Amino acid sequence: MRDRQGDLEELTGRVSHGLLAGDVVVAVDHLLETGDWHGEGDRETAARVQKLLEALSERQAAPARLPRSRQMLASKTFLETMHAVQAQAPNEPVQEYLQRLAVALRDGLDGQLTPETRRDLGRVRDLFAYLGQRNLARVNDVTRSRRDLSRSRSKANLAF
Repeated sequence: MRDRQGDLEELTGRVSHGLLAGDVVVAVDHLLETGDWHGEGDRETAARVQKLLEALSERQAAPARLPRSRQMLASKTFLETMHAVQAQAPNEPVQEYLQRLAVALRDGLDGQLTPETRRDLGRVRDLFAYLGQRNLARVNDVTRSRRDLSRSRSKANLAF
């Protein structure tokens, strides 16, 4: 059985990642539809994700030592992201693919929307849409397990 603090950390982390994913999807979709960012917030989101993709492209593997709870959640998120990338581009090295997506965001920030950049930005949007869906499913699982635990405790208290 998981502890309440662990559930809370996972839930807030997932919501945070899910919100970022949603922001990315909306921002990149707007860029692809109109040829421009909706505002400074969209540009900041794109720049943040560009840095994230670059950092992920440089990371070789999950940490070898046993991490603490937050590091475990970060490692789990990292592994889920790598799995999503591999599913999206099964015949391409993960690090190269992530770097290409980061370059597409940089080009989008610079206003260079070539057909190749547009294609890769669509892949950025699709990747983050998938990650957002996964995060939402995980949030639902966490809240459902908390609700079920609360119900079982209530029934146990009624039995006494």
